[in-house]
Amino acid sequence: MENLSSIQKLDLILSSLKDYSQSINEIQDSLGFQRDTYNKVRTILHKLVRDGYAEETKEEMRYDGPEEFKPPGGIWNYSYKITFEGLVALEEPLFIWKNKVYRWNANKGKLKTIWKVAKIIMVILNALIIIYLTYKSTKD
Repeated sequence: MENLSSIQKLDLILSSLKDYSQSINEIQDSLGFQRDTYNKVRTILHKLVRDGYAEETKEEMRYDGPEEFKPPGGIWNYSYKITFEGLVALEEPLFIWKNKVYRWNANKGKLKTIWKVAKIIMVILNALIIIYLTYKSTKD
């Protein structure tokens, strides 16, 4: 997990939620993350929830130990599943960005900028060609 960028982590975890609801530990195990990445994975999952791509469900777990050791707030199990908006977002990106929502969004802005610059260059070239052809026709 350490060698992945933040965007790659977001895309990877969102894709892992595509098939079924999972807890944080199940996500870590299925993706091969180390156990010490719990807080990082939880932070990524909160980002997915805030963006509307995933939803969090909270279920209280039964505690069978001595009452004096029971945590005051209880023991909770959080699980996450993809939302319909998350499924649609996974299908939207094209070609090499398939199932990479966050990378697609990052590159989409770059592609728009490149396209704007290309259009400006084409307009300038078109104007230069018209000027050249006008000059050539008046010279003859």
